[in-house]
Amino acid sequence: MELHQMLAVGIGATSSRRVLGSLNELQFLSRDLINERPEFDLARLAAAIAETPCSLIKYESPKSMTMALLHNRSLDH
Repeated sequence: MELHQMLAVGIGATSSRRVLGSLNELQFLSRDLINERPEFDLARLAAAIAETPCSLIKYESPKSMTMALLHNRSLDH
């Protein structure tokens, strides 16, 4: 079920320079990680990116932000 929900992808334009800047930084990071560690597969790359602080979420990492949101949601139920 979860895998099926992950198949839907949406792509669109953004008017936010901050979003575009963050995406560019993540792209540069990905390229550097792949060049430095050719053995990295996509799962390892995703895990590394998930630990990267992002200015859009007050320099939290996507992983820590997701964990906090899931924790707060579980407290609401």
